[in-house]
Amino acid sequence: MKILLLGDDGRAHALAWKLFNSPLVSGLTCAPGKGGTGALVPSTELALADAAAVARWAFDEGIDVIVPAGTI
Repeated sequence: MKILLLGDDGRAHALAWKLFNSPLVSGLTCAPGKGGTGALVPSTELALADAAAVARWAFDEGIDVIVPAGTI
């Protein structure tokens, strides 16, 4: 399962760590990502306020689940 994790705070980092270690996750990307998440998974610069752009990017990348974490 490919997951897009939205957020850049401590909650996003904790979720990224757990998702990264899950055998069910085949791909994980953080947006916008920051600090510790960058060491675990790739990040992408998305305008989180633009839901249509996020949805379009996720569709193009074959993302299965979008997980909002932290304050968006």
